[in-house]
Amino acid sequence: MNMKNMKNMKKQENSYAVLCLALVLVMSASLLLMSSFGNIAERIGQIIMIAAAVAVIALGCYFPRCGKDSVPAICLPWTMSDVENREATHRFAGMVWVVCGVLSLLGVSSGNFNAVVVFVIFALLLPVLYSYRMDRKKKKR
Repeated sequence: MNMKNMKNMKKQENSYAVLCLALVLVMSASLLLMSSFGNIAERIGQIIMIAAAVAVIALGCYFPRCGKDSVPAICLPWTMSDVENREATHRFAGMVWVVCGVLSLLGVSSGNFNAVVVFVIFALLLPVLYSYRMDRKKKKR
């Protein structure tokens, strides 16, 4: 690998981390806003939570189609080094993100906002764990 490819790989690895961090921060900020300021802020928080849940669903629909160089991709060192791992991880991530997005929408509609944050954290962590486990299984063979 040349130096240019290494820099691109680092940028892609950082983009997933930034996406994950942004989703968690948006969810946490809206929970803080809802708990602090009362009824109007609760409505604003619900709108933010709904928008975040829809974004999770949309990204979940996009993940199975994203290529090697797309920005919203799961670019971990072990997914970038193995095409089979990358494709399987993105298929799995797509399913997980759609399911967690739908469950988040149900959580918003029922008023259980803590569950929404938990579902988003699951959506962020499960694909990483799946990819890591797949990489370890392949290295044992």
